[in-house]
Amino acid sequence: MNNQKEMTETIRLLEEKLLEPSVRHSVDDLKELLADGFTEFGRSGRVFDKKAVIGRIQKDETDKMNLSDFKVVILAPDII
Repeated sequence: MNNQKEMTETIRLLEEKLLEPSVRHSVDDLKELLADGFTEFGRSGRVFDKKAVIGRIQKDETDKMNLSDFKVVILAPDII
């Protein structure tokens, strides 16, 4: 990606896709969107891997959600 703004927009679009109910209930879509080494740090402090996140997201019955206060932080060249 050419610049920070373009990268931020791309990441935002991918994050928004994860919030769509049709995507959240599709194992194939979730597997495509989440990297094999995906790790999520929950606000509870618990850590979830890709398999756990997919299982948890699919059970979520929440209507479409929206992002707020979104920002991208580059932690390393390959970690955002």
